Amino acid sequence: MEQQDLLKEKAARKLDAWRSQVEHMNVQLHLGGLEAKEEFETQKKAVGRWLHSLEDDLSKAKGISEEKAKDLKTAFEELRVQAALGKAETEEMLKEQQKNLNSTIHTVQNRLKHLYSVSTDRAAELSQEADHTLEDFHMRFDLLKLQLHLGKEESKDLWEEKKKELSGKLKQLDEHLDKGALIASEKWDGFSSEIAEAWKHFKSAFKS
Repeated sequence: MEQQDLLKEKAARKLDAWRSQVEHMNVQLHLGGLEAKEEFETQKKAVGRWLHSLEDDLSKAKGISEEKAKDLKTAFEELRVQAALGKAETEEMLKEQQKNLNSTIHTVQNRLKHLYSVSTDRAAELSQEADHTLEDFHMRFDLLKLQLHLGKEESKDLWEEKKKELSGKLKQLDEHLDKGALIASEKWDGFSSEIAEAWKHFKSAFKS
């Protein structure tokens, strides 16, 4: 019974994280051009704060070898450097920073996924949670890139069409998440895979 309660609690936390993600994407989707640029800087700072918190948590977790800890530290430092760069004053600077941030986020994700595959207990749980957060950051930076590219006056109509498409996909995701509270624990993995696929479709719309 205790194991069942733990599974329910974990599922509830995951649902809350997904709902928060949908809400944040909806808010960001309706930002204006100047607001989007400010949001880019805000998210850079958020990455730095989150990294500090994650490093502190991982330092207390067991089951991380010295080699893995060193690899993670190197990847974290690369991401910290990118997140701490000065304000992107031009579109070219913003594009370059966005590209480098997503590249280093991807590197950290790969290191954490490997840690998850070889660790147990808290270290594995932390790496899985961190991967979700990094994917959220990745998606936000990708959306900001799209907003700033299509948000210009000459692309206004294209952006309105794209915004409508993305809003529709977020609404579908939100409706699907409403069903999550009714999902039995033995069916949770399947439901989780469906949500992951729905997010994949949402992100693919950035490039279509």
